[in-house]
Amino acid sequence: MAAASSSSTLELEEREGHTLPLHNLDTLSRQEDPLDASNNAATTSTARNTASSNNSNNVRNSTAYLDGLRGFAAFLVYFYHHISWFYGPTDDLLYGWGHEGNHYIFQLPFLRVFFTGGNAAVAIFFILSGYVLSLSPLRSLRDGNAKKCYNSLISATIRRPFRLYIPPIGVGLCFAIAMQLPFGLAPRMAWPQPEATFSKEMARFVPETWHMVNPFERHGTKEHWYIYNPPSYTMAIEFVGSMAVFGLCAMFSTVSVSVRAGLFLLAAVTFLSTGEWALAMFMGGVLLAMNDLSGWDHALLAKQPLKVSRTVMHHIFFFTGWYLLCQPSGIRDPKQSSEAPGWYILTELLTPRVYYQDEYWRWWNFWGALMLVYGVLRIEWLQSLFTTQPMRYLGRICFALYLVHTPLLWTINDRVYRVLGTQMHQDLVLWIDDWLKIPDFGIHGLSSRFLVAQVINTPINFAAAEVGTWVLDEPSVRVGKWIVRKLGIDKR
Repeated sequence: MAAASSSSTLELEEREGHTLPLHNLDTLSRQEDPLDASNNAATTSTARNTASSNNSNNVRNSTAYLDGLRGFAAFLVYFYHHISWFYGPTDDLLYGWGHEGNHYIFQLPFLRVFFTGGNAAVAIFFILSGYVLSLSPLRSLRDGNAKKCYNSLISATIRRPFRLYIPPIGVGLCFAIAMQLPFGLAPRMAWPQPEATFSKEMARFVPETWHMVNPFERHGTKEHWYIYNPPSYTMAIEFVGSMAVFGLCAMFSTVSVSVRAGLFLLAAVTFLSTGEWALAMFMGGVLLAMNDLSGWDHALLAKQPLKVSRTVMHHIFFFTGWYLLCQPSGIRDPKQSSEAPGWYILTELLTPRVYYQDEYWRWWNFWGALMLVYGVLRIEWLQSLFTTQPMRYLGRICFALYLVHTPLLWTINDRVYRVLGTQMHQDLVLWIDDWLKIPDFGIHGLSSRFLVAQVINTPINFAAAEVGTWVLDEPSVRVGKWIVRKLGIDKR
């Protein structure tokens, strides 16, 4: 997709159409950032120079590192589910260092997020969503182009449900059909169990899918699971958060920048204090975008006498965020978090009790993801890391990887584990169990059998994600843009 070439091009459409907390920025991120006023041919050179001098900390022309960060976070979800499948959902890896006398290296802070970072990844997704979805309308408002902002918000609001729901519905439908394959081709699973006939399967698929996409239902890890693909629960949360960002950007469009920042901060505090952690994360992302556009942190840190002081502060934010995202969650018992070294005060004394009623780790996940994403936005070596070829590849397939990995884990990947000697569900016995059993030794978390299985399973998931990206992910973007064009919104 080419960058914006005229003032009539909708910035948000060009950006948001290729972004999602579980999706990629595609070639757009690797060439030009259409959200940068310096890339808009309709912007005068005077305006460009003024914007550059007043906002030296604005978003960089290349934002491929956000693509890589998003892709890496999606891989954390994939890896966490495989860890808990192979070693068990109550394995000591899911607890803090020293749990019941066990001391595994991957229980240590910082390291543990690579193995049990599924919850941390979700927080990063939502922070990135708030940032990316608000950046363009906020830039238009800053530049005094309210009409462009409104048109962009209308376009994005129409396209968003197509973007969010077509891929998970497609993956869920494929899995529902697979459960009814004839001639013994349907996979045997401990859960979910297939219906007796294809028609009954479709009769179950429709209400299950409606619940998954319905933003007025409660969604979460403790709520009703979408039986065809549980991780899809985040889609409805993403939709609600996106609408909140778009709606509040429109509502606050007539006030000054400082008042607008105060209102978004108030929204974030309100959501966070009432346990609405996901919406708070979206608002946190908006505040990061406002900071990038206004350069508040640059002005504040500019008072530091040495540049190294600013660099140190950025790294402190990043590593503090990384540490907070490592909070043990295990079996949802706050006690096992407070017993972990370094977490007693944070869990027992500094976590609001409203979070004890549901998912206590979401409180520190908010602060951790906020600080970590801010660090990535400021630290050049991190941006270089997340623009390496492997990270960019993960960014390209990450939405599809997020969606296909659970059905594959239940079926093909489970068979690989079974053949090699590990059975998650002991009550499900297959003829292939232990067929090529190999000894399991080495570091707990990266033991020999698990590593051999990953050599087989990871390429399978990546291949399926490639197909999903081509068949479902990219078309979902085109469908939304086609509808907007038919409605004439892009010509306003």
